Amino acid sequence: MIQKNLFTLEQQAFPRDIHRRIIQVLVIEGDPDMASAIKRKLQKAVKMPFHVTCIERLEDGLAHLGNHETHVIVLDLMLPDSQDVDTLRRVTTHSPDVPVVVLTGKQDEELAIQAMQIGAQDYLFKSQLDEDFLIRSLCYAIERKKFVSMLQVNDKWFKMLIENNPDGIVITDKTRHILYVNAIARRLFDHPSLELLDERIPVNMHPNNITEIFLPRKGAETILAQMRVMELEWEGNAAYILSFRDISDQKRIQSELEKSIQDLNHTVEELQKANQKILEQQKAVIKEERLKVLLQMADATANELNQPIIELLSGIEHMGGFKNMLKDLYHHMDQIENIGHEISDIVRKIGQFQDHDTAFPSNHDTFDYLEEGLKILSVEDSGVFFNMIKMYLGKEYKGTLTQAPSIDEAISILGKESYDLVLLDYMIEDGNGLDFLKLLNKRGVEIPVIVITGQGDEMVASQMIQAGAYDYLPKEMVRRDSLKKAVNNAIGKFRLIQETRMVRGKLTDMATRDVLTGLYNRRYFMESLEREISRAGRYHTSFVLCMMDLDHFKDVNDTYGHPAGDMVLGEFGHMLKSAIRQSDLACRYGGEEFAVILIGADMKNAESIMGRFKDLIGSHLFQYGSSVFQLTVSIGIASYDHKKFLSLKELVSHADQALYQAKKAGRNRIMSFQGSGDRD
Repeated sequence: MIQKNLFTLEQQAFPRDIHRRIIQVLVIEGDPDMASAIKRKLQKAVKMPFHVTCIERLEDGLAHLGNHETHVIVLDLMLPDSQDVDTLRRVTTHSPDVPVVVLTGKQDEELAIQAMQIGAQDYLFKSQLDEDFLIRSLCYAIERKKFVSMLQVNDKWFKMLIENNPDGIVITDKTRHILYVNAIARRLFDHPSLELLDERIPVNMHPNNITEIFLPRKGAETILAQMRVMELEWEGNAAYILSFRDISDQKRIQSELEKSIQDLNHTVEELQKANQKILEQQKAVIKEERLKVLLQMADATANELNQPIIELLSGIEHMGGFKNMLKDLYHHMDQIENIGHEISDIVRKIGQFQDHDTAFPSNHDTFDYLEEGLKILSVEDSGVFFNMIKMYLGKEYKGTLTQAPSIDEAISILGKESYDLVLLDYMIEDGNGLDFLKLLNKRGVEIPVIVITGQGDEMVASQMIQAGAYDYLPKEMVRRDSLKKAVNNAIGKFRLIQETRMVRGKLTDMATRDVLTGLYNRRYFMESLEREISRAGRYHTSFVLCMMDLDHFKDVNDTYGHPAGDMVLGEFGHMLKSAIRQSDLACRYGGEEFAVILIGADMKNAESIMGRFKDLIGSHLFQYGSSVFQLTVSIGIASYDHKKFLSLKELVSHADQALYQAKKAGRNRIMSFQGSGDRD
């Protein structure tokens, strides 16, 4: 139900068919002429249909948002009834799920950064408003807001997992100050210090260990709990997560079970003594019967004794059989006793297992991943137990179950084919489960692993979980329900981790990459340039900054259209990335201007590399539709010398001056900055 509600929330905020529907744009702009210009630019779009509503006052805009579906807002910060960033705060407070692109006449970078921090997805200057850039900015804002919303949904899901966990969960910072407490932990402690965040938790912590502690409680009986401590990242900072499980009842039941086993052992011993007495009595009876027969036959003749002797021997033979039967019975009693001990151990372990639960919530078990046809690899050297696993998976399992009798064979199989899950026996003929997990980590193989073993040791289980296993089941506990639950939990947790990682990676890429060329954007480039200057000063190294500009690029847009210009920029970016080394860094600096940092290069190396690239561009045929045309590029080069202590601004200025000289000298050339003058 929780997962369904979160999914519904995401759908309401961002319909999945947004690119197939008309995009509803609300323009809140105090200047009617500027609003009309924006509306005309958006209505020209062919591939992306827009419906634009223009409103001059903020109050009217907020009223419109309350009554009409809106996919994106273009917001002027200077309105008749609202000024500066307060305008943005009111809009984001009123409609937090709608992405906002700020439109301002002030070219104030601090104002732009402040707007982004408040919640704007992008900012545009009125003086630099371009049709294609405006459309891309709106689409980017919608997509980025959608990914942020997905990440927020995942964060809410993660917090719900913790809140609904059957164990008590406490999260603290590195100094043991409490950051978060779930309901179970508050009930377990019943302590005032846990009712106020930022208090210090009143227990000693040992990361990556499992310990049993007595929990202090306010006005209640102290309870025995099992505590696990692990390190994690919480809201961007290093922290500890502590899980507490009340094992008081478990210990009491275990103690009672041990007493019951002792009583059973005593009963078995008394039974053995009684059996021994019965055997001795039966032997005495047999001797008496023999004596009676001999006395009765003493006076008889040989012929008369013949038949009784035969009968006596036959009786002795039968008695011998009866005696053997008693021995077998006694032997079976020993077996029954041993089996009784084994059953008692199994009952005790089952009791412990029933009290044990995984970190994943129980309501997640309702989804059955086995019905998807999972590919499962069983690393198991016992054919008997492999067949038992196949039986436990049940008829509803439609996937493929493959056996690997050794670690080497399992690693080989995983290197050739992809699998969804590994069921791992801890003890294999060529190693153990820890060896297998280390090999997976070394090869970078990401796959959920459930350890199934006869080594029912809590220390082994802890080591396996810390090494990367998703769950741990002793073989005697494996049943259809427990195996199904472990599989669903492992697959669910693995997929959630993968999806969260994908969303975060996408957000990072969107924040640092230029969508059109695939190169790094200007912001990331400036940060990287600052790092290179710092590194060069620290290690006394050098590098070269190259600024380049496509010659007469405006003619391409005017002659063939902006789509042709976009094609040229994308192709140019790909050629630039292929022309430099992997250690170098290229970016789109703005418009048709690009920049490259050549790490560890000097001016001679840079001129050689850029010379080859200039010639490559000059000889390249760009084709758009049926049109074929050529372009050239002008390049300015400036080197960084750690002895001169150049600032970032000065270095960029040097490269830009060299680029200007290349343009001024006739374009299609390379100029290097030489301080007082430039040279070709």
